[in-house]
Amino acid sequence: SYASPEHLGSITAPGQKRSPQNPGRLVQTDARSDIYSLGATMYHLLTNQEPEPMQTPAPGSIRAKNPKLRTIQVDGRIICPIEQVIIKAMQQDPAHRFQSAEAMRVALQQCLPGQAAPATIQIPAISPNATIVVPATRGPAAAPPGPGPICPRCGLQNRPGAKFCKRDGQPLFQGATTVPPNVRMQAQAYASLPAGVARQPIRARPVSAGAPVNYDPLTFYRRGLQDLNNRHYVEAIDEFKQALALGRPTYDVLYNLARAYRQYAQSLRDKDEKLFHENMTHAAEYFAQATDNRQNALDAYFQLGLCYLDLGLYPKAEAAFKEALRIAPQDAAIYYQLGQVAMKQGYHREAEGYLLEGLKINPDHALILLTLGRLYSETRQYNSAIRVLQEATRCDPTQVDGWYELGRAHMRANQWNQALSALEQARQRDPERAEIYSAMAACYLKMRKKAEARQMIRETLQRDPNNAEALRLQKQL
Repeated sequence: SYASPEHLGSITAPGQKRSPQNPGRLVQTDARSDIYSLGATMYHLLTNQEPEPMQTPAPGSIRAKNPKLRTIQVDGRIICPIEQVIIKAMQQDPAHRFQSAEAMRVALQQCLPGQAAPATIQIPAISPNATIVVPATRGPAAAPPGPGPICPRCGLQNRPGAKFCKRDGQPLFQGATTVPPNVRMQAQAYASLPAGVARQPIRARPVSAGAPVNYDPLTFYRRGLQDLNNRHYVEAIDEFKQALALGRPTYDVLYNLARAYRQYAQSLRDKDEKLFHENMTHAAEYFAQATDNRQNALDAYFQLGLCYLDLGLYPKAEAAFKEALRIAPQDAAIYYQLGQVAMKQGYHREAEGYLLEGLKINPDHALILLTLGRLYSETRQYNSAIRVLQEATRCDPTQVDGWYELGRAHMRANQWNQALSALEQARQRDPERAEIYSAMAACYLKMRKKAEARQMIRETLQRDPNNAEALRLQKQL
């Protein structure tokens, strides 16, 4: 079964390294930990996929993986009763789960056809101070949720409300969309127990101080997932390697070991170039091994392409992304990456073709629009660049790069007022970015507004004393 978050999080004290000699402190768990494990096991059985480690499933995600699940309707909204039970059972905070096995049993029984369903099932919302109460009555299927945030690194469109990219682990700050608030209703209590049946308090299980050390590879694998989730990359790598040493190599262990190496390398990119290169190379090696352990390993091929792209091995990156495209020909993020690889090699026509194919799949993919706008600017197709970049800022007004590139495109077309307007939008979203001020200084100088140009040069040099554009403009003034 799946260990609960409080169990995994208590394997060792903060800052300690897990090892067979230091397996960590023992914990007191109660029935609510079993409730989490049961919910995770039900998720696996109903979807044929392991649940995301240390994450509560999003509403609608289980039904999307298994459309045959029974649904019911309230006020025009469609929900899946069994999905609601699983989501409540898998809450990260034990206080938000079912507080007893009896409460979960009653909720599961009321999911059966012909049973009187409870009026509501209460599930904690994303905010810790609020709850989303999902009604439970029958009806047709509801419309799917709106598009989620696009990962700024790999281009994958994630589910609404996601905090990290499912494919790349990147924090989803850029392009994040707000999940629409749900209607909140007063939750009704579950049916009371039959007369004569006394409620039993939740009791902690006794633990033995002399418990044997567990050498099960699955234990090391789950510890590695917890470390990776907490960004303890070195510890995660050690745990995954222990899992490999104790059992035969499996896709999941190889894939997550490669993820740990890749994310560790990314954290070192601006600190230690040698370590960055070494760890990214290890990541590529293990992703390649993962592709040998599973047919049509889409995510492994995609991540392998990202590693080769970061290492500057563009032909290998292209080959990996084309394998991913063979498996998922309707994935816009793959076309985005192929366009990036082609641009890196100077193949502008091929890059344009890949990016346009991606837009056929997702016309509102802001990163593809941004990259295509940059391509048009580089090839001096300024009107096309402006048109595409305006569309990019419409799709994602929060994206700083979109406004900045739009301003630069207007500058190349000698449209100074429009350039200043776009650059001001970029400045409002990222007031510490030096090149925005240097671009504005260039616009003011072209418009013969020297006082404003000097002020923008000062703002630039305060943020970046070595900014080449600002130093050049300063000499001109």
